[in-house]
Amino acid sequence: MTAPNQNHHDGVRLRHRAEIKRATSPHFARTTLQRGTYSPMEAKMQSVSVVRTTLAAVTLAVTTQVGAAPISYGTYYEDLFINGVSCINGFCRVNFSQLPSNNLFMLSKINCNAESVSPLTEAYVSISQASNGPTIGRIVWFNAGPGTFVGSAYNYSFEADVRMLMGQGRFPYVVLFAGGGGSITARCGIVGDLVPPTP
Repeated sequence: MTAPNQNHHDGVRLRHRAEIKRATSPHFARTTLQRGTYSPMEAKMQSVSVVRTTLAAVTLAVTTQVGAAPISYGTYYEDLFINGVSCINGFCRVNFSQLPSNNLFMLSKINCNAESVSPLTEAYVSISQASNGPTIGRIVWFNAGPGTFVGSAYNYSFEADVRMLMGQGRFPYVVLFAGGGGSITARCGIVGDLVPPTP
């Protein structure tokens, strides 16, 4: 007989995979482009295969996220979420502040410190049109590296070189996923450059 907790974790994993399958379908790519959810600059960057995945419908529990205000100086921009966010069910999303409305943002680095009951199996950065909203379909995966098991959790501390151009006024976020379920606590930051839009 399968334990109720195991059934719950299996359900989260199935929803996670179902969202990936839906987002990678050609139908999703066509309808997303037809709805006009991209800014003019982002539309130029799209191709038929641009929509790779989404996890918008995955059930998760996240504490209220309140981080430090972003800092920009010249073209430099950073948003460091240092207070941490606690999540359950092996799915953790760290939301960042809305990007400036007058510039694009070229992401160059992601740094995170995380603790997870089970090993992290996936990590990616994406963007949405609203705070804590669904992805608009643009995702860049990165490697969280091996964790160090200490006490009762896997500990991660990493910096990833990630290049992704984000539109004006978008909401970036980082997702950490542990296939084995359980709780995750994460603190992450993004660093990059502001890019003036092309007239």
